[in-house]
This record gives sequence, C-alpha cells and structure tokens, in this order.
Amino acid sequence: MTKATSSSKISLKVRQWMLFVAIASFLTEMILAQMASVLWGGVLTKYILSMGIFILALGLGSLYQPKGVAGEKLAWQQLVMSGMSIFSPWLVLWSGTHLYSWFAKFIAASAVFVVGFWSGMEFPLIASIASEEVGADFSFVFSELLRLDYLGMAISSLFFPVFLLRNIGVFQASFLAAGVNLFIAAMAFWQYMPGFRLKKSSFKFQFFLVLGFILIASGWVLNKELISLAQEWMIQ
Repeated sequence: MTKATSSSKISLKVRQWMLFVAIASFLTEMILAQMASVLWGGVLTKYILSMGIFILALGLGSLYQPKGVAGEKLAWQQLVMSGMSIFSPWLVLWSGTHLYSWFAKFIAASAVFVVGFWSGMEFPLIASIASEEVGADFSFVFSELLRLDYLGMAISSLFFPVFLLRNIGVFQASFLAAGVNLFIAAMAFWQYMPGFRLKKSSFKFQFFLVLGFILIASGWVLNKELISLAQEWMIQ
C-alpha cells in the first residue's frame, strides 16, 4: 500500500479535527502568554517562557494514553479543553491582580502547563482514530496528521496577533477557542454515541456539553461587562 493511498483513507472528519484542535489549543496558549505579558511585562520573555512550558507539557501529555475507546476519550478531552479555554485566562488575571506576585506567576505557569498537558493528548487520540480508519502503517497516519497539527499551530500564531487580538480581544478569543473544542467534543460524542449509550457518564457529558454552550453564548453577550470587570481588577 502506498503512502498516498494510505493517507487518502483518513477521513475528512478526522483531518478537520486534527487541524482545528491544533488551532484551538495553540490559541489558548497564546492567550495565556498575552495575559502574563500584560500583567507582568516583558512580552518577549513571557512568550518564550510560556512556549517552553507549553511544549514540555505537550510532550508529557502525549505520553499519557487513556484507556478505552479513542473517540470517547477524545470527546471528554475536548470537553475539558473547552472548560480550560474559558476559565484559564480569568484564573491568570484574577491571580495576577489579587495574589502575591510569585504565587500568581506560579499559577499562570501551572495554567499553561495544564493546558499543554491536555493538548498533548489530542494527537495520540486522533492518530488512534485515524489508524483504525486506515488500517495501515502508522507512519503514514503520523506524517499526515503531523502536517495538519503544524498547520493548525501556524494558523493560530498568525491569526491571533493579526486579527483576533486587535478586533475581539483575549477574552472573546478564549470563548472562540472554547467553542471550537466544544464543537469537536459534540461531534465526537455524536460519532461514538453507541459507546456512550449504556453509560451513566453519557448524561454527565451531555450536561457539561450544554453548560459549555451556555457559558460561551453568555460570554459573547456579556462581553462589555466582562471587559469592565477585567479593567476593575487591573486598576485595584
């Protein structure tokens, strides 16, 4: 079986998942780096440090292989990522404006690490799904998905500073990243619904899925109020 034949059997759905989870994950990381640079200055230093922590956490997260159906685990992983995209910027902002500097910086670094660790789980889970589709040498799957992973990170690294940061700000961008994660979680849940059907966790998952959509919608509607709250914290 040739490389072209193998990679062509990876479904469009899986390719889209890989691209968009990479975009959302890297977008969340850059949002946290931006928050850190605003709170403590040194934009270049904070971006470099956060990137180093994020990459380290990515590697460690990729080593963790959760047991069970890959599609089901991906759905839960994306649900968690959505929650972190929503709340982690606010955690960093609150800690930077309400806690001692050294402790606040530790919380910010921990937030970047946790986001990176959970992001690191994405590639193995999606690769596992793709491998089941292809049924061929894993190296073909790895090569195809890795290109999409890098492309997604490149899109985020360009789109965030050029458009999102200037036009909608960090908090709306975090809701956008959360929305991408939540949409993929819903798609994975729907695709692998038979695996959930007889489990009590199915109802729990649906509850948090609906809650996530409500939070994201509320965030967009209450954008001005959230910005005012953030400004109040900054001037305290």
